[in-house]
Amino acid sequence: MSHPGPALSILALLADEQELAGLIRLAALSGHVVHPVGSIQECREALLAERHDVVISDRPQLGDRPRPKATGSHLAPAGAQAVTPAPQFWLVCPSDATPEQGRAALAGGFDEVLPAGSQDWALPSRLAALSRLRAAERTAAAIEAENRLIRDTIQTGVIIVDANTLTIIDANRTASELLAVPGDRLLGRGCKDLLCSDPGEGCPVLNGRSNYCGSPSLIRRDDGSEIPVLKTVVPVDLGGRACLFDCFVDVSEQKRAELRLQETLDELEAVFESSLVGIMVLQNRILTKVNRRLCDMFGYAPEELIGDGPQKLHLSHEKFVEFGERYYWRLAEHEICEVEYPLRHRSGRPVWCLFSGKALAPPNLAKGAVWIITDITARKRQELELNEAKEHLQRVLDTAATAVFTVDVDLTITSINRAFTEITGYAEEEVLGRKCSLLNGDGCRERCPLFDLSRSEPIQEKVCTMRAKDGRQLFVRKNAQVLWDDYGRATAGIESFVDITELVTARELAEGSTRAKAEFLANMSHEIRTPMNGIVGLVELLSATSLDVDQAEYCRRVSNSADGLLAIINDVLDISKIEAGKLQLDTGEFRLRRLVEDAVEGVAAGAARKRLELVCSLAPDLPDRRRGDGARLRQVLVNLIGNAVKFTPAGEVSVRVDGLRDPGHGDEHSEWIRCEVRDTGIGIPEDKLLHLFEPFTQADASTTRRFGGTGLGLAIVKQLVGLMGGRIGAHRLAEAGSCFWVAVPLALADAGLEIPPCRATSVRRALVVDDNATSRSALMELLNAWNVETATAAGGDEALAMLRQAADEGRSPELVLVDEHMPGLDGEQLGRRILATGLTPCPRLVMLSDLGVVPDTGRLRQAGFSERLAKPVRGEALCALLSSLPLPCERAGVEGPPAAAAPADASAGVGACAAAPGELAGHRVLVVEDNATNRLVATKLLRNLGIESVTAVDGLDGLAKLRDGTFDLVLMDVQMPEMDGLEACRRIRAGEPGIADPRIPIVALTAHAMTGDREICLAAGMDDYLTKPITLARLREVLVRRLSRAKTGV
Repeated sequence: MSHPGPALSILALLADEQELAGLIRLAALSGHVVHPVGSIQECREALLAERHDVVISDRPQLGDRPRPKATGSHLAPAGAQAVTPAPQFWLVCPSDATPEQGRAALAGGFDEVLPAGSQDWALPSRLAALSRLRAAERTAAAIEAENRLIRDTIQTGVIIVDANTLTIIDANRTASELLAVPGDRLLGRGCKDLLCSDPGEGCPVLNGRSNYCGSPSLIRRDDGSEIPVLKTVVPVDLGGRACLFDCFVDVSEQKRAELRLQETLDELEAVFESSLVGIMVLQNRILTKVNRRLCDMFGYAPEELIGDGPQKLHLSHEKFVEFGERYYWRLAEHEICEVEYPLRHRSGRPVWCLFSGKALAPPNLAKGAVWIITDITARKRQELELNEAKEHLQRVLDTAATAVFTVDVDLTITSINRAFTEITGYAEEEVLGRKCSLLNGDGCRERCPLFDLSRSEPIQEKVCTMRAKDGRQLFVRKNAQVLWDDYGRATAGIESFVDITELVTARELAEGSTRAKAEFLANMSHEIRTPMNGIVGLVELLSATSLDVDQAEYCRRVSNSADGLLAIINDVLDISKIEAGKLQLDTGEFRLRRLVEDAVEGVAAGAARKRLELVCSLAPDLPDRRRGDGARLRQVLVNLIGNAVKFTPAGEVSVRVDGLRDPGHGDEHSEWIRCEVRDTGIGIPEDKLLHLFEPFTQADASTTRRFGGTGLGLAIVKQLVGLMGGRIGAHRLAEAGSCFWVAVPLALADAGLEIPPCRATSVRRALVVDDNATSRSALMELLNAWNVETATAAGGDEALAMLRQAADEGRSPELVLVDEHMPGLDGEQLGRRILATGLTPCPRLVMLSDLGVVPDTGRLRQAGFSERLAKPVRGEALCALLSSLPLPCERAGVEGPPAAAAPADASAGVGACAAAPGELAGHRVLVVEDNATNRLVATKLLRNLGIESVTAVDGLDGLAKLRDGTFDLVLMDVQMPEMDGLEACRRIRAGEPGIADPRIPIVALTAHAMTGDREICLAAGMDDYLTKPITLARLREVLVRRLSRAKTGV
């Protein structure tokens, strides 16, 4: 027998076996399952172990127990599991049971009461009804599960509120998560605090105060935070229970997005309004938005423009139409349109504008377009002014004789002037837009800054070539410059040039003439120096023989005349070298004090002959050891001092050297010096000073007749000083005479930054007696620098008084320096008077006499003088004297002759040589010289040095002599017939057959003195160089140097 519901699970606790059997049979017919149990305890365990739909028992006691109630329903909280329906309990009563017993069983917990033996008529219907009930419950549970799944998966919070108690009776997962409260903890809570933002009493929905239907509201969490939501509240009836169905959606992200959008809109509005350019937005060619800058540009208020067309901003209706046709409609083509176009200010004045426009939704212009407008009126005005300036400049350039053209960074010619066309032959249309290589410039391309912008430097006065249109080669002098913008980027280049083709041709002719002149001077020098060599040599040899007084005077005059002639030749050669640009400096190390004193000493004899006081002083703290061309510096000083002596008939000439700190070029290892030469001579008129340093110029035409000279000396000095990087000048002294000054930079030698101290162990005090104030000051400065306390006296009487006073005070000087020539008491008389005073201890007396004067030593000793120094006094001589003096004498008179002036160091001066003749004796020298007189001079000079010599008349003869004999050195004339010295030297060095030593030292003998002659000789293989005329001292120096090197192999 079938039934409409599911099969039931029946738990049977029946004592009557027939009842049990009947139940089992009936259940089997209906498809149900019976599970028999034997006791109440067993029954209870079976209920706990598995699900059963009904318990059928004949035991009334089974009803006395707590039974689980069904809890599963559509109102279960989120996450709750549906509870299986509780089993029903049916009691089988005896057939004689009373109704009261049945009612008691129902009251005792049983759901049904069945009479015994009712299996056939009552039980089937009851089981069928229960099966239908179970089927309905399962259907309801499935629907409930489906509904809950939907509620728990949607993003809308759902809460069901009891309308009477306003407490929550159900909530889905989304509501629980939004409120941050677990679902089971929501049930039973009041809705007012969590879900309602209405401050009034009661429920606003039930009271009619609010009608929530997608309305904004707030829900609150337990932590006090609020969440914005959109809420809908609907009253519903759930199984006869009045409820409120509250649904809400979290709009926090939407609110944040709206806030961000508003902030962005505010920022855009701020940018829009504060923009430095005008902005207008149009829709259907109607202004819908304008910013403040646009209004300011055209003098309108925003409300005067918005809602109107832009035509009021145009100069005319025609301009408005033209702008629309040419530019506005291009926006529909997806283009960003940029254009410069004039508009009109409210006042009527034109405003030049730069437009940049774009459609908002191209190609549909109806949706709007935006124009960004920049006021470029000032730029347009500047462009106009610039164009006018360019046109003016072009007119100016077209009148200039200098060609000018410009190029861009790609070296494309962008402009030219009229002179460019006239010089090159190219018309404007032939070069504009073409590369500047069109000109085929030679010698400048690799240095042009336009070819290497990273290392560009302006080209200034660069001589190079270029090609004219007709193919002619042009020589031009050009200037070129790269133009840069404010960001350091090259923008263009400008080049200018002048045609110097005729000048170059003329210069080449002039240089040819100069070369011819130089060659002539060289040949003339050779022709003059060759006989002069004989004259000087013979006079030197003659002076060494026994001569009477007249013969010695004649020799001296011949020697002086030869020296004068050589000085003239040297001046002419120097000025020629300077003009040819071949004069070069020879840098070496020297001692500054010694060089200056040598220069002064060189003219001292001339000053003594004129009875001039010649004074030399150097600043004591001046570093002494220097690097530079000492020979040329000495030449400058000798010239200036010699001129001062020459043009000073009476009085004095003083030389002063001081340091000149950093006049623009110095550093810590370099120092300038300033040399001043002052005289009391004839002076120089102010109008002659400007031309004083020009060649062949003297202050007055009569000067040459009166004093002699070529007028080349100061011109040479100026050029030499210029080569040294220095300056020279002159001015007239206020009292009388002139002052010439020279300032030159001299590097400090490594070992000479300090002056070597002078040790004067026995001299603590000194007295200088001289009628010349300059001389007194110079000596006192020098002695004080050496820690010698020095006093001065202008004459003999003053000196005697000072000596007596010093003796009385116990401060007598240990040294007295006395000038020989003084008014009143001269030096000798003063010495005798000092002796007569009987000073104890008496000072050491030193006579200061003119250089070249031979002293009468006997008379000096009798006058009390033990030493003599030559004037001007050399620092080294004075230092040597102080260092060698013994303790002061006890009484007048000193045994032995007075000492000569202390010699300078043997290395001082140019050409000095410490070798004695005996050191060269035994050597053998070959003299190759075509001039008989010069051969004689050379052999005699060599004989004086103890050297054996053999002569040859030319280069071929010299080679033959070398094959036949053995020699230590060769003196080789350069210019000879048959074979000159250069060719002979080359053949020797090349290993001429028969010559034993191809490395034999060879010294050139030449009358040439031009720059480059020495280099030519050395390049031919010669070892050294001697310029004629040859002196014994210079010959000795070279021979010692070369023979010693040959001996040591250096």
